[in-house]
Amino acid sequence: ETLMEWQEQRQKPHVAIFPGFGSGHHIPLLQLAKQLTVYHGFSVIFFTAKWMGASPHQTPPSSSGGMIRFIELPDVQIEGDHAGMSFLVRIPLLLEKANILVEDALTSFP
Repeated sequence: ETLMEWQEQRQKPHVAIFPGFGSGHHIPLLQLAKQLTVYHGFSVIFFTAKWMGASPHQTPPSSSGGMIRFIELPDVQIEGDHAGMSFLVRIPLLLEKANILVEDALTSFP
């Protein structure tokens, strides 16, 4: 990325998208990201993680003009005995840990 491209991108409105679990959340939000970039000139940060289920990295949008940046979050570890934990109990714990990772990614993003 050249300095001119970086400055131009910094002037565009930005949005960060953090989808929920599964492709039912990823696919519509990926479409929204495409619409925001192509028709409204937004720069989009799209967070993904293997533990979320689907990975839009497999089909990056070709028509977004490179305005969507994918950030893959690392695996989230839950302390304690989570083997017997129900999925409904694990979801809030995963999201809490993921929000910390998202915040770190956003504050370190140029």
